[in-house]
Order: sequence, then C-alpha cells, then structure tokens
Amino acid sequence: MQKDKANQMLMNILVAPNDCFAHFQTYSSSIIMSSVYDYEAKPTEDPLVELIDKALKLATVSIRPDIIVISRVFPALLRLPSWTPGMGILNQAAQSRVYARDWVEVPFQYVSKKMAEGTARASMVVDALLRENIHDSEHYIQAVKEAAATSFGAGSETVVVAFLSQFQGTYLPIDIVYITSLHASNGAIP
Repeated sequence: MQKDKANQMLMNILVAPNDCFAHFQTYSSSIIMSSVYDYEAKPTEDPLVELIDKALKLATVSIRPDIIVISRVFPALLRLPSWTPGMGILNQAAQSRVYARDWVEVPFQYVSKKMAEGTARASMVVDALLRENIHDSEHYIQAVKEAAATSFGAGSETVVVAFLSQFQGTYLPIDIVYITSLHASNGAIP
C-alpha cells in the first residue's frame, strides 16, 4: 500500500512539481486514511481528505494564543454577537464545530457502511469495532471515533512536516547555490 501511494506521489510531483506541499499532504493523508479507516483516497482532490484538511486549517488559524488569552481574561467578550467588529472568531468557531463533527463522523460512517456490506478490510476502526462485547457501549464507539480522528490529524500533519523538512534540506541548498552563482556571474554580487 505505501509503495503504491509513494509511486502515486512521485507521479504527481512529476506532473505538477510546483504543488509539492499538496502532493505530500495527499500522500500522508491517503496512507493514514487507509490504515485507520480502510479508505482509499483519490490521488488528487479527494472530498474526505479535503474535508479533514479544511477542519485542521480552520482549527490552526482560529486557535491562536492571543485569542485564547483574551477569551480567558475577558470571557464576557464571547457573549457578544458575531457581527460585532473583532468577533469573527465566533463564526470561525461555529464553522470549526461543523468541520470537527464531520471529521469524526463521516469517515466512521464510511467504515460502518463497509462493515454492514461485508466489504471492510482490516483497519484500526474495523479492528476496534470487531472486538467482542465491547462495541455495544456508546462511550466505546465515541472513543473509537475520536481516537481515529486524532490519529488521522496527528499522523498526516507529522508526515507532511517530515517530508517538507527533508525536501527543503535536500533541495534548498542547491537552489541557493545556483541563484548565488547566477547573480555572481551577472555581476550582482561583488
């Protein structure tokens, strides 16, 4: 599975080399989705991967230290209407709740549907739900949903950061050397 996904990522990089970040994101997301939910993501523009990516981006934008400090020091500000200047965070929070709910529920419903059809393969969620006499508990099912969503969020972002670090460490110095020599040959650098 990982070899196929790596080959697909390399093909995507060859086709569109300027979108390396998106290709790394798709690669890491597709591996995590496969192992956690038994979901085969499309090579580009997968709706489920995009949904979770939107949730992660909105969460990282709206959960800033300055906003947290202000909301802790002045909690009454959170009761102001969302149309009040500076209170756009309330709209972001509402949208973030929708994305987070979908992030937890939509992939889990996909797995539940595949299990009902009898076509589900081994994955973290499937294995957790197949345990005897445990999955009847509502708390257990919620814990499985949240653990799977957390695994996806943590795993996909970690892999992307590792790829970007490796990519920049490998190829960035070459570009800097090339640009420097180009400027030197044009007389721009004394």
